[in-house]
Amino acid sequence: MPNGSPRQGPEPTPDRPTFIPVWTCNSSIEHRVKPRHSNPPPAPLSRPGYLALVIAMTLVGVGVAIGTALAMGGSPETARWTALALAVASIASLAPVVLSVKPESWGIVVFGGSIARMMLVLLAGFLIDNGQQLDRRSFWMGLVAGAVLVLIAETAIAISVLVKIERAKSLSNSGSSNTPAAPAGTERSQA
Repeated sequence: MPNGSPRQGPEPTPDRPTFIPVWTCNSSIEHRVKPRHSNPPPAPLSRPGYLALVIAMTLVGVGVAIGTALAMGGSPETARWTALALAVASIASLAPVVLSVKPESWGIVVFGGSIARMMLVLLAGFLIDNGQQLDRRSFWMGLVAGAVLVLIAETAIAISVLVKIERAKSLSNSGSSNTPAAPAGTERSQA
């Protein structure tokens, strides 16, 4: 060393800089580090809670589908078929409730259920449209209006749950480091 002072630790190399601590360590101070959890954090929304939200958003979507079909000049029969198509297709939204899903893959299952619901809406609409004598415009407008509302509600719920899962993960990982990070500006220059 240039100043002749003793130094502990490995010699600095270009890939391993030497840090000079700016704090003093007292042997009587205990540093407590939270242990890293081997289990993933629990899902912030229970299955019954998610089931209740899915049922509520489906009922609101069916109501909007019926209202839109009637407002577009459709008959009550057209509105009933619109409600039936959306209600049957919304069964796919129950995938995260029915399947045993880890919190890490919950978002993918919700996304898959959402895509399956949209495909079922289109399939049910196609089958009903070709099998019944309905006012096509009011039927499809009602079906799409209800399906889009359910999609928006499901997306909002999924985003809020995923944010909570990520927040819980980051909180559980924040105390997992066993070595404290060196404060900024404590690198020794290699002059």
